[in-house]
Amino acid sequence: KNIEELSSRLGAFTGLDDEIAKKLIKGGQSLKVLLYIKSFKLTDYNFVVIEALKEKGEIIFDIAGALPSMKNLNSAVQSALIKKGIANFVLKNLKSFSGADYDQLAKSLTANKDAIKLLKTNLAKFTNLKPATKALLAKKGIVVK
Repeated sequence: KNIEELSSRLGAFTGLDDEIAKKLIKGGQSLKVLLYIKSFKLTDYNFVVIEALKEKGEIIFDIAGALPSMKNLNSAVQSALIKKGIANFVLKNLKSFSGADYDQLAKSLTANKDAIKLLKTNLAKFTNLKPATKALLAKKGIVVK
């Protein structure tokens, strides 16, 4: 009951920590944590995303919406989000990731036409790609220097 009560008033708080986020998530309130992510000052946003991905339903777009307010997300989170089909949101929020895997991101973005357009407009961000990734992009008409 306390978890539900707290989750209903998250917008009134600032600086909530990892412990509170974990209790809320374990209490089934992942969506509320995502919706009010700006109320938290977390050291581990990875936990929030990984746990939220375990929830049933269409929570992926709530995760995507919270990405701009997250930081230091790791490559495992990046990979999980790409597998869920939101590589475009990963690309738009690269500052939320530490050590982004540009090869994996580039490969996943070649899967659909809209994502290829996004990739082309952000090509400058893709430095030091592996030769195999460059070859794949070249097949799609994207020349990487």
